[in-house]
Amino acid sequence: MAKVQFGKKVEREKLVLSDKWTETKITLSDREASEKDHYLTRLARLTKVIEKEHPSLLEIPERLTKPDSLIDQAKAYFNSKESTSHWRYSSEVHTKSGLLSIAVAKDNVPRALRFMDAL
Repeated sequence: MAKVQFGKKVEREKLVLSDKWTETKITLSDREASEKDHYLTRLARLTKVIEKEHPSLLEIPERLTKPDSLIDQAKAYFNSKESTSHWRYSSEVHTKSGLLSIAVAKDNVPRALRFMDAL
């Protein structure tokens, strides 16, 4: 390719026809689901297994009921006047040091608390 690009002469070899290349057979077969997912990352494959085998683990309640004390502390902090925005993103809030680490958009605080409690 480089020779052609710079105007050099290139000798071309002639292709030889052979009897062994006159017929090609291709066989397609069904594959197992795991083989179909070979292109997925390990995390994506594990996610699919959890979704299939443990769907109840992925259910997040609509409201907090009997939350863990860590969630109560984070909720109290977010509801307090101490709660501050993230230094780089003004629409994001985060818990202070010593509490469960949560950084989330202000509008998603209730959802994040429910998610963390379910986790």
